[in-house]
Amino acid sequence: LPGKLATAHTADDNGETVLMHLVRGTGLKGLGGIAPVRGKLIRPMLGITRQEVLAFLEEYALSYVTDSSNETDDFLRNRLRHHVMPLLREENPKFSENTSAMALRLRQDEEALEGVAELTTDVEALRSMMPAVQNRVLRKPLLHFGVKEPEAEHVGLLRKILYSDNPSAAGEFPAGLVIG
Repeated sequence: LPGKLATAHTADDNGETVLMHLVRGTGLKGLGGIAPVRGKLIRPMLGITRQEVLAFLEEYALSYVTDSSNETDDFLRNRLRHHVMPLLREENPKFSENTSAMALRLRQDEEALEGVAELTTDVEALRSMMPAVQNRVLRKPLLHFGVKEPEAEHVGLLRKILYSDNPSAAGEFPAGLVIG
């Protein structure tokens, strides 16, 4: 496809990414793993495993390059790849494929929730929203005012301000943002 860059990320990479997000703490967006398309990047191999790619390369005698840093346990992804993923595959050989399929469904759920999360200044409307939608609405002003990656604690603080009986309630956020 013109103007696109394809990567070789596989279902295994997606499984590792989901696990990394779980370890670090995440929400629905992080559980969505690696997006098949993001801007100019496309990832056409998310539906197949690393083993399937290696088998294809071997069958057709194609050479490939492996980044030597992948062999060490210096990075969380590598530790998960070397130690945790094999255990999960023992329990379920289709772990990577199942995780990739789950991630796709969760990305779709996230997209649907984001689609109904319309920014409003009506406090009562905000208070009456379902928590999943409210969380997404509360992230919007944080993003708009420079908080690059609003975390659950930031949304929680904004929620405290929203529900406070104190008309002077305020909170400090990253990027020097004060809301109140």
